[in-house]
Amino acid sequence: MKLKLWPNQRIIYPSVLQGQIYIPFVNWLLFTGCLAVVLIFRESGKMEAAYGLAISLNMLMTTSLLAYYLYIKRKPGYFVFGFLLFFTWLEITYLTANLSKFTHGGWFALIIAVGIFMVMYLFYLGKKLRNKHIEFVEIKDYLDDLVDLQNDTSIPKEATNLVFMCNANDKKHIDSNIIYSTFRKKPKRADTYWFVHVDITNEPYGASYSVETIIPQKCIFIRLKFGFKVEHKVHVMFSKIVEDMEKAGEIDLLSHYASLRKHGYPADFKYVVINALVSIDNKLNPWEQLLIKSYNLVKGLSIPTEVDFGLEKTNCRVESVPIRIAQKSHIEIQRED
Repeated sequence: MKLKLWPNQRIIYPSVLQGQIYIPFVNWLLFTGCLAVVLIFRESGKMEAAYGLAISLNMLMTTSLLAYYLYIKRKPGYFVFGFLLFFTWLEITYLTANLSKFTHGGWFALIIAVGIFMVMYLFYLGKKLRNKHIEFVEIKDYLDDLVDLQNDTSIPKEATNLVFMCNANDKKHIDSNIIYSTFRKKPKRADTYWFVHVDITNEPYGASYSVETIIPQKCIFIRLKFGFKVEHKVHVMFSKIVEDMEKAGEIDLLSHYASLRKHGYPADFKYVVINALVSIDNKLNPWEQLLIKSYNLVKGLSIPTEVDFGLEKTNCRVESVPIRIAQKSHIEIQRED
């Protein structure tokens, strides 16, 4: 998941070590696989062939990964090459001896390995194709537009405080998808725009944040960091952040509506989560269609972004915006009247 080869899943950390994890989806997948093995082979003796070939392939993969790790750690070239040569020769010897087991059950291990590899590879290529066309723009180019939108009373107000979850990690840039959602779809007018970026650190505990003001009390960027064992409850953390800012006199948390303000009602907040979808007017070749369909299929296994972030569902809007990854389709059409 960190390498973007698999969609996000719920992760439980039973200890303070980041490497010790429990993923419910994977656990149920393993359970289903074990049932399938038992139902297909029925006897432990018939499972030996599948197990032997799987172990040989696993040893080869481990050697390759370890050699690559030594290479990127800049270990002496002769040591890396010698290590790779010796263990590859040793493990290919075992693999050759186990190839005779292919027809006796080894095929099962190979099918599982190839299937998982193809799913991961197609997901990676599909994500790469999409991300290549997801852009960040300079927010300074849209500040006048935001101010004009805030002052345009002919547009119904979406919320007093509109909170966008963004990928951009500095106040100088913003996701182009957010700009599209704010201006090109139904305009989203608000008194204050918040852009929140979340970073998960390699430490188990601890949470911190930084606030960068883009337009005082009108547009604010927040960078939120917390440890991998800290519960993903961005809504709770964000509420604490705005309370701290109110105490510091940076913002006003009372309702901006006069009838509510005089009774001390708090201002309203709404979260916006944006999903980028490939536009229907893209002219895709068969390979690109396969990549996008495969990506969407695997992506369907992931937990929703709003659940992953722990946002308040009753005050959260999830919407989709189009991205163009290919030449726009062109259809000749004539008016007859």
